[in-house]
Amino acid sequence: MQKSLSKLHSKTYDSVADEYERRVEKLKPVTKYCLNQLMKGMKPGSKILDIGCAVGYTIEIFRKAGMIADGIDISPEMIKYAKRRNPDSKLTVGDFMDTEFPNNYYDGVLAFAFIHLFPKDVVTQCIDKIVNILKPSGAFFISTTNSSSSSEGFEQKVGFKDGAKRFRKHWTQDELENLIKSHNLEIIWHEDIKDEFGKIWMDYIVKKR
Repeated sequence: MQKSLSKLHSKTYDSVADEYERRVEKLKPVTKYCLNQLMKGMKPGSKILDIGCAVGYTIEIFRKAGMIADGIDISPEMIKYAKRRNPDSKLTVGDFMDTEFPNNYYDGVLAFAFIHLFPKDVVTQCIDKIVNILKPSGAFFISTTNSSSSSEGFEQKVGFKDGAKRFRKHWTQDELENLIKSHNLEIIWHEDIKDEFGKIWMDYIVKKR
């Protein structure tokens, strides 16, 4: 199933890359606020991996703050925009789960609007991998929209072009916090934030214990 999801998401996010680019300026204020929470306590030169970096405006924010930011995204069209914005950054087209990263390497990992693209069992494996590539003192940002009930399946991407289909897991707050705790991770920051399009996001920063 993972391979078929990768193909689907590559096609879907290629089709909406132009729309993502047009939304950058509108989303920057809330994005900067969230990324600043992750970077608190980090020194210039800290290494950060952005999983699902899209058009790269998050990478740009990290760079301007003095961080070394790598990015990976399943969509070649998204990475084209990301490379224009960040020509000197290491940006990879690929599936995070199929791409090798060194263990205990990154000071921070950003997984913004990422975990809801996969079934719960795949997300569990994904978090295991993130924990492995983080330094012992590393932290990562995890977020998804707040749902009143848990469900998962294929659906259209709301607010974008007709036919932009993807897999979507809807997480409740209790379910997400239980997932975090099951990996022996410590929640160091949490805030529910409404973005410029009216979506409520559950934003967490967690650390290795």
